[in-house]
Amino acid sequence: MHLFQFLWLGPWPQFLQEFSRYDDFNLTAEEQLEVRHSSGKTFPIFKLSSGAKEQVFLSLRVGFASKALNERSGFLLLDDAFQHSDWEQRKHMVDQCLKLVESGWQVFYFTMDENLRKLFLEKGESLGERFSFKTKELTRRQAG
Repeated sequence: MHLFQFLWLGPWPQFLQEFSRYDDFNLTAEEQLEVRHSSGKTFPIFKLSSGAKEQVFLSLRVGFASKALNERSGFLLLDDAFQHSDWEQRKHMVDQCLKLVESGWQVFYFTMDENLRKLFLEKGESLGERFSFKTKELTRRQAG
């Protein structure tokens, strides 16, 4: 069985729909990944915008982790994973990360993006004690 066929048995469409504007994806005969929009149109992944790719790849990360953990909760380390997404989609993706936390996952999100930092702060408050925010100001060392 091809690795992708094995992984395909997981909850992919659910995560794809939650994190992106697409409702399914497929591996072509040429082993190229493509996504299907709710309109029915398919798009090769390489033709998507950077933000749309981020959304699709995040859904794959969550799907891979979920499959590897036999559907149990796990953790994600994300480093500016939404920085190329548009403003509205960023809100949606932060909401989806918080839903993962509500379901028992741990999500560590590292960012230098002020908008994403504010979104996580504002929306994370709804989680109460399950939400923790740490900040670290980075400075360049002075030469000399």
